[in-house]
Amino acid sequence: MQEKASFKGLEITRSEFPSRKEIEEVREYWDQALDRLTSSKPEFDRVVEKIKAYMNGLWQDG
Repeated sequence: MQEKASFKGLEITRSEFPSRKEIEEVREYWDQALDRLTSSKPEFDRVVEKIKAYMNGLWQDG
C-alpha cells in the first residue's frame, strides 16, 4: 500500500483502523441499523475480524 501511495505522491502511515472507539460506536448501532435492512444479520465480531484481516492484507508486501 505504501508503494502505491508513494507512486501517486501520497504519504500514508499505518494506524489502527478501525479504532476500538469506532468499533464500539458501530457495535452500539449494529442491531438498530441492520434490523431495518435485513432479517438475517452477520455476527458483528465476525465482520470486524474480516475487516481487520482485509486491512492487514492491504499493508502486506506485494
